[in-house]
Amino acid sequence: MKTSSPLKVTDAIRVIKDNHCEKCGNQAKGFVFRKTLPIYYCRKCLRQELGVFNPFAYSS
Repeated sequence: MKTSSPLKVTDAIRVIKDNHCEKCGNQAKGFVFRKTLPIYYCRKCLRQELGVFNPFAYSS
């Protein structure tokens, strides 16, 4: 697994507030590196991208 340099990660964190989600256009809250470029996502889309579910949500 190839990792990004700390400088790239630090820069991506600094500018996160200036970016929008790639999928829905909402304010970005997180990012994923794809081919050394950060792809910004809102919380909802980031959870979907990473396959994380909300442990407090349930369906009846």
